[in-house]
Amino acid sequence: MPQMFIPSCGVQIKLTEDWTFTCYNEMRNWEFRKSYGIKGRDPIPVIVKAGTILTVDRVYIRQFNKSRSNEDSYDSITFRTYKSKKDKARDKKVEKIMEDKFPGGRFWAKLHEVNNIQYEIHKTIDEVKAELRAKKEMRYEQEDLFIFVVDTEQYAGNFEREMTAFCTGIIGECEKGKEQAAQFKEECPEMMELMDEIVTQVPDEHGCHRPASIYPTPGFWNDGMGNEYPDSEYGKQHTIDTYRETIREYQQERGGLKETDANTAMPGKCPSYQSVAMFFNERPSIETLGFLMTRAKKFTETWKNYKFGCNISIIGFRLVQEEVVAKELWKS
Repeated sequence: MPQMFIPSCGVQIKLTEDWTFTCYNEMRNWEFRKSYGIKGRDPIPVIVKAGTILTVDRVYIRQFNKSRSNEDSYDSITFRTYKSKKDKARDKKVEKIMEDKFPGGRFWAKLHEVNNIQYEIHKTIDEVKAELRAKKEMRYEQEDLFIFVVDTEQYAGNFEREMTAFCTGIIGECEKGKEQAAQFKEECPEMMELMDEIVTQVPDEHGCHRPASIYPTPGFWNDGMGNEYPDSEYGKQHTIDTYRETIREYQQERGGLKETDANTAMPGKCPSYQSVAMFFNERPSIETLGFLMTRAKKFTETWKNYKFGCNISIIGFRLVQEEVVAKELWKS
């Protein structure tokens, strides 16, 4: 009897038979199509030879919707070809082509075609994790995560995805920032290959993969009602008055917070998310950081959000590395 198998991200499979899938002309496949020598914009069948090792990089399946005539149009699995650590060393400029001439890199295929793969498990997720732990002395990251942060004086949730698309040409599953991504491709075509290689997608709290997020801004705080101030303003009477007035407006306009006494309520001190975080799977070079800063500044000069009346003021840039550390607490 057939057994259900839904792979975890990181699982490595080895093809036991040739597999053919349709490679679509979509942003996440651009560099793969280029490496494979595909010209034009039409979908084209690609043959992956038996013996090729693929790593599952993303599994995306939408909730069923009876109103859609082609429900599987978004269901897909993203793979990357298995590459050694040496192959990933950018400074050595190793040609990323496997022995069977199948290009290294990342590509996606629709789920109904993925279901035709004949395979054997090359490495389980537990084996992959064990190798990473052994190599990194109990420091395990699903993948290295470097974060380029743009600190501003405005709430970043109104523009973080558009700014990231303008700076990198990459958008997430929400497709926010398509206009800015197209502008990047037109203005900086020489940077597309690099950005497609080093920008990574991180799931948000809803499971939507995006190359960007809002990020806490040092030196600022939020009162819990959307009003943001420098740390030096905490406790001052005008911030208390503004907080209480915001509660009154919320009670009148939305009918919420009915149990809160707007005359005595005191503001909290919450993180202020005025920063844009852009995610990378390797540390950007000094030249790349300079390029990102220039693009971010240019974005503020051209960005207009009439809905929120948002004019952006950049106050600084940061590079952050995020790590997950496995600490052994007990064994027997």
